[in-house]
Amino acid sequence: MVRLEEVEDEAFLNEKGPADDDDEYSDTDSEISDASDLDGPLEESLADRIAALKDIIPPTTRRRLGDTYASISSYGKSGFWLAAKSAYAISVSALFISVPFVYLMVEDMQLGEQEKEIKMREMGNEILTPGAGGAAAEDGKVRASL
Repeated sequence: MVRLEEVEDEAFLNEKGPADDDDEYSDTDSEISDASDLDGPLEESLADRIAALKDIIPPTTRRRLGDTYASISSYGKSGFWLAAKSAYAISVSALFISVPFVYLMVEDMQLGEQEKEIKMREMGNEILTPGAGGAAAEDGKVRASL
């Protein structure tokens, strides 16, 4: 338990109170302006000021805030790790499935195009030569006449 004891300053013990004479009254504005120059260090960084603010918050509250921050950051790290691993697994699986599928699909399209090209050639040949058997018979007639 803390015990408080009042200690009186010896300089104030001999004084009897405020003086009633107005002659002793002086303007303190000049004294204040001179006293406004602080004797302490004027170059204080922002980090020093923030570090000094920690004394305002009680230790139990600081500990509770620190524990809360630690648990939130732990959950955040775990969530990020899980999301990264899941994204990796999904992307690799998609590549393993999609690359062969796309390869086979392109190959099938090429075969379809080749079949169309062959059909177009056959149709072109039939248009140019309306019957392979008829052409040979005409050829034989032409040769026979010679």
